[in-house]
Amino acid sequence: MTTRRRGSNSGSIIKWPQKVAHRRLREWYIWKEAN
Repeated sequence: MTTRRRGSNSGSIIKWPQKVAHRRLREWYIWKEAN
């Protein structure tokens, strides 16, 4: 099942603390809107 391997790859991102992910997403959105 190759899909399982892909899921583990995306799982590393989920391993991040939710607060950090939210901050990165917010900064990315603001940067995109600013540009």
